[in-house]
Amino acid sequence: MVYAQRTAISLLGKRKEAFNWAKEVAKYINEKFNQNVEVYTQAMGDRPLGTIYWIGKHENLTKLEEFNQKLAADQGYKDLLAKSVDLFVSDSIYDSIIYGPHK
Repeated sequence: MVYAQRTAISLLGKRKEAFNWAKEVAKYINEKFNQNVEVYTQAMGDRPLGTIYWIGKHENLTKLEEFNQKLAADQGYKDLLAKSVDLFVSDSIYDSIIYGPHK
């Protein structure tokens, strides 16, 4: 199993708007691409308050890559991204891939 995680830090004073936008993006992806992306916020840890997490689950790396290619080509997704320009700290987006479990 492969988990794709994206994090971004919302700007002070824009946290609620950023969180609502994050949920809108997840809903769009889930409905259009039959995915199960979930949105989380951090309550404790080394990332700043206002950090938003999108986490998606994929069968394998090939399926993740296929999904990413579809997403990158989707105009509706690009339009949603354009709405986020003033919501997040610049250069705060971080992607990671986690796979396992290892037994």
